[in-house]
Amino acid sequence: RRADRLRAFDAAARRAGLAWERFEAADGSDAAAVADARFDERWDATKNAARDRHVAPGPRVATSGERGCALSHAELWREAASSEGWTLVVEDDCRFHPRWQEELAAVWPLVPSDASMVYLGFSDRGERAYVDAEERVFRPSYGFQTHCYAIREPAATAFLEALPVAGPVDVWLADNDWFGVHVYVAIKPGGGWRNTGTYLATQAGQVGDADVRQSSRDAAREALRDAAAVDGAVDDAPPTPETSRG
Repeated sequence: RRADRLRAFDAAARRAGLAWERFEAADGSDAAAVADARFDERWDATKNAARDRHVAPGPRVATSGERGCALSHAELWREAASSEGWTLVVEDDCRFHPRWQEELAAVWPLVPSDASMVYLGFSDRGERAYVDAEERVFRPSYGFQTHCYAIREPAATAFLEALPVAGPVDVWLADNDWFGVHVYVAIKPGGGWRNTGTYLATQAGQVGDADVRQSSRDAAREALRDAAAVDGAVDDAPPTPETSRG
């Protein structure tokens, strides 16, 4: 719905040499989306909190943006489940590595043949299990973000069979260990956070610019505000996120 984001994405995709097809995302505030049985707004942030210092554990109610995001991905999984080969799912705030084509060509042969989902942009937490000598591909133990991933039928079918999505779609996948499917993350060695590698795709925008409000962090922020109010000093500044979910 944001023409500026779409124009910026189109320019980024053209620079990366990508031909793309627009998918109309679901509006999470629409009555049909609210009634959609493929999404459950009630979820628990306990596992998420163990991996993200900005999140407090406990029950949550998902935001309308999280609903729309999850339903959009579910619809794309339906298409991927009925397609041959790989489907690349990219959100409109995605930005590609300056050498996207070259880096993708270098890393893709290293992806194990059993892969059915490959993150090209990610924010991982926990241990990495590398599967190649160059340390360009690893199995994640936990992580966030869905702005750029490749998926094919086995993963798409598994996720569809596991519906409804409960809460943020990226957290739901990680909380459930991706429902047993073979998931990998591809990186370029060197650079990135503490020199742990550079992702082939990142998210654009400044902190607070995301269209999707995060129920996990909003609740944590309110808890901090309540605690501060007891002491007589309320700090209204939002916590600085380490990741922005689409």
